[in-house]
Amino acid sequence: MIPRVVVIASALILSACSTPAPAPAPQALAQTPSTVSAATWERAADAPVKLGEVGAAAFKGQIWSAGGFTADQQPTTKVLIFDPATNYWRSGPDTPVAVHHPSMVAAGDKLYLIGGYVAQGGGHDATANVWVLDPAGQSWQAGPPLPEKRAAGAAAWDGKRIVFGGGTFVEGQPRGDVFALENNTWRRLGAFAKAREHLGAATDGNGTVWFLAGRNTVSPQPDNDVVKGDTVSATTPMPIARGGVAGFYAGEARGGCIAGGEDVNATYSEVQCVNAKGETSNLPNLGTPRHGIGAVVVDNTAYVLLGGAKPNLVEMTNIIEKLPLS
Repeated sequence: MIPRVVVIASALILSACSTPAPAPAPQALAQTPSTVSAATWERAADAPVKLGEVGAAAFKGQIWSAGGFTADQQPTTKVLIFDPATNYWRSGPDTPVAVHHPSMVAAGDKLYLIGGYVAQGGGHDATANVWVLDPAGQSWQAGPPLPEKRAAGAAAWDGKRIVFGGGTFVEGQPRGDVFALENNTWRRLGAFAKAREHLGAATDGNGTVWFLAGRNTVSPQPDNDVVKGDTVSATTPMPIARGGVAGFYAGEARGGCIAGGEDVNATYSEVQCVNAKGETSNLPNLGTPRHGIGAVVVDNTAYVLLGGAKPNLVEMTNIIEKLPLS
């Protein structure tokens, strides 16, 4: 018999993933994408377990992944750490509660795990929980909770503060609010023109954060927004509408990028970017299309890790791919 939690978790996510009409075909943009990089994504050492819908961040030269769904659709407390220098995985300190669809962001010498879905009342609900890794890196401590509970949002460190945007408040209710963590207190900056969840975030580390693509309840969206200071403004949309993406920064010429993603029919391998001028460009496609992934940059190399190879909560992977950024 399938455990009740699996059925509830599946219903929660599939209701936001699997019932709409197919996403429209990508439309050409005013900006012509720039030349694709000559480099290709290469496989690194597989993770010890298969996971999807994870939080991920680069922290002190290593790649951290927290929470997510296991291959049997169970939420997990597992934390994995990958060292690019040694091509080796190890376990980190478990999260205080099992969580999936969290955001994870490194802020200077601190590592934050923000929001996500947690078990509650026999089902799964979004949470406002924020956890901070203790200085010794051995446990998680409670941090300042979000102003409202959020799951499937996105966050980035802009060089001075954490900026968090989007996500769901409860099942089927996406939000467009953008909050900044300043002096250990969250402050609302504004909102996207279109509320979205399952989106990506990227930052130049110098005051600019991109919030990229995502879903509005069940419809994949191409919309992109930029946050600078207290201003939240729309920018050029992505060529492909998709949710379940992860974001990373690929330098000034390309700007904020998203990898992977899904709609109701397929997962995506495309990697697309938009820079501060609103110009779009492409990077090489992932070797394995995936959604519910993590994406980070370490030493000018982008890494995309874990995720589901098929739409919804099936066929989780243990794959990590890397791409040198020129």
